[in-house]
Amino acid sequence: MFDAGLLSLRPAPRWGRRHASRLASRTRRFHPTSARPRLAHAGARAALPHSACGKTMTDIDTHVTALRCDSLLRDQSFPTPRREGGVRLRQRIRRSATPDVVFALGAAVYLLLCAFAFFVVRPTTLLYFADYWEHRAIVNEIARHGLHPLDPIYGEQASSRQYTPWSSALGYIAQLGQIGSDTALALGAMAVSLVFIGGVHSFGRVFYRNPWAPAVLLATLLCAWGPLPLIWTGFYAFRSQLHGNYYPAELVFALTFVAWASVLRLLRGDGRAVPHLVSLFAIVACSVITHPLNAAFLVAGGLGFVVLEPGVAHSRRFGAAMVIVLAIAATSFWPYFNPLSLASAGLARGQATFNNFRFFYDPMFVIAMAGPTLFVLLGLPGLARNRSVRMPLIALALTFAAYVIGGIADISVSHRLLAYVFLMLHLLLVKAVLEAIAGRPPRGMDLLTPRAWRGAALGAALMILWQTAMALQQLTNPWASTDRYPVHQVEADTSTVVATLPPSARILGWESAALVMPSHGLYVVALPRPMPLSPSDAARQADYRRFFAPGTSTCRRLTIAHRWGATHVAYLTNELNKRTQRELVAFGRATSPIAPWRVIRVPAPRATGC
Repeated sequence: MFDAGLLSLRPAPRWGRRHASRLASRTRRFHPTSARPRLAHAGARAALPHSACGKTMTDIDTHVTALRCDSLLRDQSFPTPRREGGVRLRQRIRRSATPDVVFALGAAVYLLLCAFAFFVVRPTTLLYFADYWEHRAIVNEIARHGLHPLDPIYGEQASSRQYTPWSSALGYIAQLGQIGSDTALALGAMAVSLVFIGGVHSFGRVFYRNPWAPAVLLATLLCAWGPLPLIWTGFYAFRSQLHGNYYPAELVFALTFVAWASVLRLLRGDGRAVPHLVSLFAIVACSVITHPLNAAFLVAGGLGFVVLEPGVAHSRRFGAAMVIVLAIAATSFWPYFNPLSLASAGLARGQATFNNFRFFYDPMFVIAMAGPTLFVLLGLPGLARNRSVRMPLIALALTFAAYVIGGIADISVSHRLLAYVFLMLHLLLVKAVLEAIAGRPPRGMDLLTPRAWRGAALGAALMILWQTAMALQQLTNPWASTDRYPVHQVEADTSTVVATLPPSARILGWESAALVMPSHGLYVVALPRPMPLSPSDAARQADYRRFFAPGTSTCRRLTIAHRWGATHVAYLTNELNKRTQRELVAFGRATSPIAPWRVIRVPAPRATGC
């Protein structure tokens, strides 16, 4: 044991006296009855275990030993109430912050904002030029005519690629539940959000084999984006999902994780095989019918796991591959259309001339969208040696190559590949984060210092908060950070315009005017996007662009309008160029039921001198 008079053996240096004075003051605070704090301090030190401050007092310098004991007493013997409370709080948080609790908390925040977006704010309905109105028209048509719907866009005796199992289910929900199509679509969007949460949890657990994987994967998919992620179909950032989960493309994206989890469980023999076989078959078949483009990525990823998953018997690989192939073949029996016949439409050219989406190939745009995801590039040398992530690694290389080649070849849908490039980067980033949490960061990332890792952790927390704030902004001030689209009360405005038209009116509309009219029960001459199952769509698209092109003669415009039975021309003044608007005056006086709409009745040929 230590001698109680240890501190009096030698005069302490000046800095030692200051330290002893502070310690004596603290001793008085916690031992007010002690008349000699110095002796009380020394006595407390004497009660410490022998090994706490050295083996023997004669072997080491007395003052060094005394200072070490002072530090130990300061940290352990005399804790402040504030420190004790903080320690207990941290311990309580660590005990309660289990992987399942953290995932449930993140999922609850996500689902709460989704519900508020779909049932209260409905930001998608504040834009004219949105796919929402086409899907609304489809649901309305199925709710009216059941199993024998007509084409709600052109009024032809032709099918539509939107007559899918998903839209049919929503149509029957609207019909049997006696609810509007908007409510049915909101319920569908909420169901997509739930499927996304379930798929992320299932895939995260089975692919990474780590209890923290679902929580890390959810945070990465929603929040590992640049400061202002694009709100676009196919992009799955937090605020983008508040807009895009209405759409079939997002349903198939959510089902992708469920299907990949089923493939991995089949390959690894986890659980009973029959439920996984049935679910995989049903998901692949439904996805191929619902959205063939996103289903192509689902199928490619599933087959990638079949080929690249290590340590799997060949019989299991063959079985999983056959289920996928048979599911694709079964889609040819869908009564409304054959999804496989749409393959040629997916390879149509016109990336720049038709869709005008060349900004997807701007390097600064790509970097701005990727944002913190690029951090994973540091760990690629180490991840390349990890057999468990061979699928996302190879898929990253192939998808990026297809994205670049498709852009060079001017393929219309090639810009959609960029979202799946980001998906593969996100899957790799999750693996790197999980490895770092386990104390073995991938090669390349292991060069980072502890301070750098603490900075990265702080940056990740701020990133999650920022992306959640961006999602909240989409609810409190929709489309505030996007200046591409003016916000309108589209439903009310279009209803006002439709009320001024006869029920049999057929509209030759430009862009948004053509897009929203079918959702309100009126046919249009042409939709501002291809309808590949319509036998007359190519001719309609050509005449549509010719009619609204500047310099087209009045007689030529009149011929086009009468060819397709158009009774009215409609456009929004902020979308159509000014020259064409002036030329359309020859058709007659333009009325404006509500700004920014303009509606012109198509005259007879004799009235225009043609």
